[in-house]
Amino acid sequence: MIDLDKKEIILWGEETDKALKFATEFANKKFQFWSDRDKTLTLEKTIENLYRGKCGEIAAYRYLVAKNHKVSEVDFVIHDFVDHDADLVVIGHGIELHVKTCLRDFTSWLFEKDARYVCN
Repeated sequence: MIDLDKKEIILWGEETDKALKFATEFANKKFQFWSDRDKTLTLEKTIENLYRGKCGEIAAYRYLVAKNHKVSEVDFVIHDFVDHDADLVVIGHGIELHVKTCLRDFTSWLFEKDARYVCN
C-alpha cells in the first residue's frame, strides 16, 4: 500500500519474504569475504543490513512507480562478481539510482549524490 499524502509505503509479506530470502542467501554466500575485511561483522548483522537495503529498494521502486515513472525491476539475482550497477534505473531518463536506507528504521531512504533525482 502506498499513501503518498502520508508518504507511507507498506511492503507486502511476499515482498519482505523475498527480501529476506535474498539477504540470507547473499550473506551466506559472501559473508566470509566481508568478515575477512571487518572482524566485528556477524552473519546476523550482515543479513539484517542486506534485508534493510533490499526493502529500501522495493519501497523506492514502488514510490517511483506510484509517481508514474517507468523504473527497472528490483534485482534479486545473486551475482558471482562485484556488482556496482545502479539499484534502480528510471527508464527513459538515464537516471541511475543507488538506494541507501536508514540504519535505525525504514522511515527514509536517500540516493547517492550522482543520482540526479530527488524525492520530496
